[in-house]
Order: sequence, then C-alpha cells, then structure tokens
Amino acid sequence: MTPQATISLPIRECQRCPWVWVQRGLHKPRRCPDCGSPYWDRPRRVTRGAERKAEEAAGLLTAEKAKAASRREWLRGKVREAKVAD
Repeated sequence: MTPQATISLPIRECQRCPWVWVQRGLHKPRRCPDCGSPYWDRPRRVTRGAERKAEEAAGLLTAEKAKAASRREWLRGKVREAKVAD
C-alpha cells in the first residue's frame, strides 16, 4: 500500500449571510459564493440608530433610555427647523 497524503481545506463562513462552504483552493476567497459580498470575512457594523431599534425590539430599552432618546430626536428636529428658518 502506498501512503496517502491528506490535505485539509478550511471551512469558511460568510459574516453577511448564513452561508458555509469548504474552500476549493489554498488562497482566501475574494467573495462569498452565495451572496457575492467582498466583505464576507468582516462582521457588519451596527450604527447607533440600528442598535437602539434592535434594543427597542428586544425590549431591552429601559423607560429612561427611551425617554432620553425621544427627547434627543425632538431636539434634533427643533434644531433643523431653526436652521431652515434662518
């Protein structure tokens, strides 16, 4: 019997979509084969507004935080109105 060599290829996972695949070659893939994103190896960044909405949806936003957030939004609207009036 001749000795057989084993080659292990890494399993890759897209950070943008739930796709998992076995890499074909030895080089890092340029894009996700499913969604085509070139940023498949980087997690998606979350903006402040999206983070607050996610907390709100999960019920993690306390009443005080919600009140402060709505107050800030109200003030931003007043500042915009003042700028438009000038």
